[in-house]
Amino acid sequence: MIEFYGKITGECRQYIMKREAIVACVAFTVAAVLVSIPIVILSVTYDPLIWIMMTVPGGAIVLSFIPFFLKDYGLSDAKLIFPIKISVDEDGEMLSENNRFHEYRHVSQVKKVLDMGEFYVLYFYWRHRTFRYVCQKNLLTKGTLEKFEAFFKEKLVVRAKA
Repeated sequence: MIEFYGKITGECRQYIMKREAIVACVAFTVAAVLVSIPIVILSVTYDPLIWIMMTVPGGAIVLSFIPFFLKDYGLSDAKLIFPIKISVDEDGEMLSENNRFHEYRHVSQVKKVLDMGEFYVLYFYWRHRTFRYVCQKNLLTKGTLEKFEAFFKEKLVVRAKA
C-alpha cells in the first residue's frame, strides 16, 4: 500500500488552487456566454435598452478572470478542496479523501501521472476525471516513491525543468 497523508502546502497548494481557479473561470464564462445569447437576440429584435443588460454578463466574464491576477489563490473554504489522504492499494484501488469528500478510482482509469518535482498529479480519462489526486511527495507515510513510480511506470511523465 502507498499512502500520502497530511496537509498540502507550498507549490502543490498553489497548483491545486490555480487549477480550481481555471475551472471556475471557464465554467463562469460559459454560463455568462449562454446567458448573453438570448439577451443579444432580444436586443436586436425588440428593444435597444436590452443592450444595457448585456453589460451584466460581459462584466461577469471580465470579473471571472480576476483570480488570475491575484498572487495568492486563497479562499476561505480552500481547505475543503485539498485531499488529506490519498492511498493506492496493491490491487489498484485508489482513494482520495478529506472531511468533505471520498473519491474512489482504479489505477486502470489513470491516463498519466505527471511528476512535477515536489508532487505528482494524476490525470484520469474523461469519464473518471477529478482534480483530487495530487500527491505531495513529502507527505508519503506508507510505501516509497520508487514503489509509487514503479506502480505507474508506463504512465509516468517527468515534467522538464525550465
